[in-house]
Amino acid sequence: MVEKSAEVVNLLRKWSPRIARDFQSCGRDLLTLICKDCDTEITTSYSCNLRICPRCMERRTLQFAARVQDQLSKLGPIKQITLTLPQHVALDRASIKHLRTCFHKLKRDRLIKACLHQHVYFLEATPQPDGWHLHMHILFAGKYIPQKYLSRAWKRISGASNVDIREKKSLKAVLAHLTTYCSKPAHIESPERQVEFLRAVQGTRLFACCNGLKPLPKETAQVWCPECGGKRWRLCWPDDPADHVGDPRYHIYTHPAFRSLTCIEFVGDSRASPGGLALAAA
Repeated sequence: MVEKSAEVVNLLRKWSPRIARDFQSCGRDLLTLICKDCDTEITTSYSCNLRICPRCMERRTLQFAARVQDQLSKLGPIKQITLTLPQHVALDRASIKHLRTCFHKLKRDRLIKACLHQHVYFLEATPQPDGWHLHMHILFAGKYIPQKYLSRAWKRISGASNVDIREKKSLKAVLAHLTTYCSKPAHIESPERQVEFLRAVQGTRLFACCNGLKPLPKETAQVWCPECGGKRWRLCWPDDPADHVGDPRYHIYTHPAFRSLTCIEFVGDSRASPGGLALAAA
């Protein structure tokens, strides 16, 4: 697992001091949660949910795979398409938008549209010595699309003809590949590349379920109160956050997203100790 080096934190701080603090605080700072039914207090660790954080990406990939598995298991044999763009020197929002736009144009083809009736897609960016390898993986359960037909259509739209399509033998293999793709950004070796990736994808959707194929709704609290068995929690705020400027958690107290926090999300054994809890906005 890639450690949160001081170099990554310094690079993040030049871009966004708040994101740098969130990244540095993840798994380190402890917050107090109060049961909304009986006022019992427990302690949990803060999660930054950034895509370059190994701790958070491990949790998020497992969550995503679990949500998608329920949908894909109902569709029958799964096929996977990989669409690739010419290598980009730099990774930015424009290049990601271009890939997504090309895919939407591809789906307008009558044959391809019929085959991709329900699908899941995931965008992946892999660092190369002289740039970035930007590509998209599509999982679907429709009819097989001829390789040559798909390649010609993709070249006409994007200028690249590097296309792969194959049938997956099992859903388990599909999910194994899916979680590998999701967790790759957290294991980029170069700190500069990690920050470049985060700047390009921050606030951008990298995966989606389309045409009626929707992920399972997000789970609410999955830890029971040791006193009453309740599952509803609220975050314990100081009376006046301004009085806690020196507190390393001050940026969490004043973060708008966490002002609306009413529940927590627990990953793993729901009867285990509170350590490793992840916060989820309601």
